[in-house]
Amino acid sequence: MARKPGGTKPQPPRRQDSSKPSAVSTANLPSPETLEHLPENVRTSVVEAAVFSGPLPPPSMYGEYEDTFKGSADRILKMAEKEQDHRIAWETRRLTRASARRIWGRNSGL
Repeated sequence: MARKPGGTKPQPPRRQDSSKPSAVSTANLPSPETLEHLPENVRTSVVEAAVFSGPLPPPSMYGEYEDTFKGSADRILKMAEKEQDHRIAWETRRLTRASARRIWGRNSGL
């Protein structure tokens, strides 16, 4: 990176924690009552979005899944448990193979 005048090095952008839902400010949005008085061709749609990482949604959203589709909360938990079991098994295989390669290399004098 090129240095800025004055000798300070520019800082890289900070990474956001994607495990927390991103909050959208509603301070500048009009109230629903205000929108009702506008003509149809002037109204604007407002979309709310949340971002999270990992197999489980945040607790605030977890109940909404169950309310929308009965049994979905249990399915989400089973999916997360299955994914965790898969990751543990994969990591165990990887470590076992790496250990075997080290032993083979040591015994072979490589």
